[in-house]
Amino acid sequence: MLQRLWDKLAGWKTVAIGAAVALSSAMLEVLNLFNAIDLNLIFTPRTAIYVGIAMGLMQIALRFCTTTPVGVSDAQVATEKNAEIATAVQKAVE
Repeated sequence: MLQRLWDKLAGWKTVAIGAAVALSSAMLEVLNLFNAIDLNLIFTPRTAIYVGIAMGLMQIALRFCTTTPVGVSDAQVATEKNAEIATAVQKAVE
């Protein structure tokens, strides 16, 4: 089941993780603005540094796991590669 979800997110995984990180950070700031939560109880300056490092490393690791540009599935890449090969073969035959 997770493999199917992973495959469906082809071309969007890095963007989705980045958006989730950005949205969670924005929601924390909104809660802080409304005094609904005291961020100082959750994040000390040192903790904030570690969270930033972890987010960056997660993005780098995900980039190494992904094989396609944004919004392009593996099937689309394969189709484009096959078309390029067919064009090259056709030119070679002519």
